[in-house]
Amino acid sequence: MQKNEILKTFNRTKDKLIVAGNGPSLGNIDYTRMPEDYDVFRCNQFYFEDKYFLGKKVKAFFATAAMFYYQYYTYKHLLRNGDYQIEHIISSNASFVLEPLLGKCFHELFPLAICGVDIMRQHKIIKDFVMEQWIYNDKFITSGFYACAIGAILGYKEIYIAGIDFYEDNKTYVFDNSVKKNLYTIIPEFDNSDIANWHSKECDISLLELLISLGVKFYSLVPNSAISNIVSLAPQTQSTLDSNILKTKPSETIKDICIPASKVFPHYYKTLLQKIDQNALKHLEKTDEIPRYIALHPRNNFYIKLMSDLLSLPRHVKTYIKRKLSTPPPPPQEKIWL
Repeated sequence: MQKNEILKTFNRTKDKLIVAGNGPSLGNIDYTRMPEDYDVFRCNQFYFEDKYFLGKKVKAFFATAAMFYYQYYTYKHLLRNGDYQIEHIISSNASFVLEPLLGKCFHELFPLAICGVDIMRQHKIIKDFVMEQWIYNDKFITSGFYACAIGAILGYKEIYIAGIDFYEDNKTYVFDNSVKKNLYTIIPEFDNSDIANWHSKECDISLLELLISLGVKFYSLVPNSAISNIVSLAPQTQSTLDSNILKTKPSETIKDICIPASKVFPHYYKTLLQKIDQNALKHLEKTDEIPRYIALHPRNNFYIKLMSDLLSLPRHVKTYIKRKLSTPPPPPQEKIWL
């Protein structure tokens, strides 16, 4: 997707942006510091919140590629239920988490979504930094800072942060994940400490410093938070708050990830494989099941590794045969008579 097409699709009309993570500091926003006329980016399971910390309007909902199948389904239910007014859903880290399984058919499977990689490719310096952290340091940018990077590329001039706490608090999230039955149905091993190990405070701060060097201004909305030790507190304003901010969410709102019927899930990955490798699809169909946990993070998932090997096997075999055929036989050795 070309830059002009991306900008037209996203339709940014404001210069100020609030990026909210799901850390404990999200519950401690100083609302006297809220900017005027801003957009809001939310991340991952933000809808688990019990009250509307930043209202119902969301310019972009960032969901990691490994969970995108479920998050896109949940996004549709959030809209239909009237829980939030979400303008865009963006897949983050897609190119190196589920490539080629997701990347090659993303727009066909999720026509209303934006692939974050399409935006990231528009800025080589930021893209290079993100990729360097992954391929050399084995670290992923946290979703909050990934959203900050995307915001910078899209042209936001001022970014206000809340709920990004670098996993420093014993309570990693502002809400209680342990009561989310569907989340643990999808990822039984979902564990705060494991997730924190995928990220690095130093990595996120380095990205923040890069974005600042590129001319983006950053502010914290939460006094005495981890991020307020790094960037300045936002100035106090007289802005009028959205009427939905801090309202308690009704009981009928969605507060867990949504899961479609179990029989639907295998069709999703069959569709992916039909686009990528028919031989790999045949291998999996012999088992009469495409495992549910294929959607999880590749380095923790046997099935992702297995599928990756299956997808690359034909190429490796072809290369091996080609080399064999192109390599001349060794010259015959002369016999030495003793």
